[in-house]
Amino acid sequence: MRDKPDTTVLIEAGMQLGQIRQLGQHEAFVVLPTGDGGARVESLAPLRLEQPPRVRQGLTLHEVHSFIAYVNEFKDHSSRIFADIAERDLEAVLDYHISGVEPRWCEHRAVLTLQHSESWKRWTAASGRAMAQIVFAQFIEDNLLDVAWPSGAEIIEVSRSLEAKMNVSFASAVRLDNGEQQFTYEEQISGTAARGTLKVPDRFTLGLPVFQGGEKYALEARLRYRIKDGGLAMWVDLVRSDLVLEDAFTRIRAEVAEKTSIEVLAGLLAEWPDPTAAAK
Repeated sequence: MRDKPDTTVLIEAGMQLGQIRQLGQHEAFVVLPTGDGGARVESLAPLRLEQPPRVRQGLTLHEVHSFIAYVNEFKDHSSRIFADIAERDLEAVLDYHISGVEPRWCEHRAVLTLQHSESWKRWTAASGRAMAQIVFAQFIEDNLLDVAWPSGAEIIEVSRSLEAKMNVSFASAVRLDNGEQQFTYEEQISGTAARGTLKVPDRFTLGLPVFQGGEKYALEARLRYRIKDGGLAMWVDLVRSDLVLEDAFTRIRAEVAEKTSIEVLAGLLAEWPDPTAAAK
């Protein structure tokens, strides 16, 4: 028969004795049966001690300065911070192992889960999504404050022009030397077809904070369109928003490292299985 794991032997012995056991100077525990042949280890620290023997705390923060303030309050010389590059989260382990001296529990942690700004979410959700002419006009007018170029007055003019040309039939579009898109349309006036043109910038420059409370980034949004059966659909494509997002996270990592004096390591903290699981 294969030998039982050490943890199983200890738990079975504890169940047979049915006594309170002591772990170190402070941590008292008792092993209790679960009724299905298994066992659980129950800490008696809340009943026997005036305060916990060590900090066991998990905290999620959403703002960089709050994360920095918390880490600085509880850190020591062995605290570590890890960056999840894929999820763009930071995790501080404040009771990390003392290098070359002794292991510690790694149970006092703070996670920075960054929140995207509302303007970033609106424009990234709109990127690549075709809108009816009137819907697009309303979108750019509603988000006028995010447009750094052209000016607000020009954006309003474009929006109103699009709204005014709802009952026309668009025929074609050309790109002018000044970077504008010129749309040609036909309009029925008193029973007569009249031709006209509508000029719209072929790109916008946005000023968007990537994360809540963060600095604004210049981001190019290129105008796209589709003419079908006389109707006009329009949308914007954000140019390399992924690079802007990467840069914003890199700067946050650098800010946290500078203001906490803790190097931010790229990686994830592995979660080990419960050592009592073998006895269940």
